[in-house]
Amino acid sequence: MKTRLLILIKDNPNPIILPLIAEGTLPLIEMNPSTVDFERCLLKQSKSIDVILTNNGKIPCEWSVKHNTHLGPNITLSENEGTILPKDKTTLTVTFQSAKPIQLKKSFQIDVFDKDRTKSFSSQTINITAEAYDTHFDVIYPKGMTHIHYGNVKVG
Repeated sequence: MKTRLLILIKDNPNPIILPLIAEGTLPLIEMNPSTVDFERCLLKQSKSIDVILTNNGKIPCEWSVKHNTHLGPNITLSENEGTILPKDKTTLTVTFQSAKPIQLKKSFQIDVFDKDRTKSFSSQTINITAEAYDTHFDVIYPKGMTHIHYGNVKVG
């Protein structure tokens, strides 16, 4: 917004003109990536993916994770809330680990507030997909054998 402030002084023929310029902005955060896909992971191995939260605005942003309680014990987040200064970024690390075979499709929400946390200005959803698998195998010996015999092997 641009306007002028006109000041008239008694007994002064020349008014004073002050230009006034104001810019309104909302706290906004961009996320990259907006979908976290862990693909397939072996049991008891963990895999982490970083989500970059960037504040491209001109005012500081407060952010907070919402609906993270239903993620369960398999998915953990490095942080649940924080502040991002203008033109700055932060990293939210999402980690997946499972002790039993499972397929997950879950999501959580990030709410963006102003610095006073009086009002939520936007909410963005991050979808998570993951699968934990196990490899099962048995060694079956021929009848009457309890081990594998390779015979003579040349070592070199």
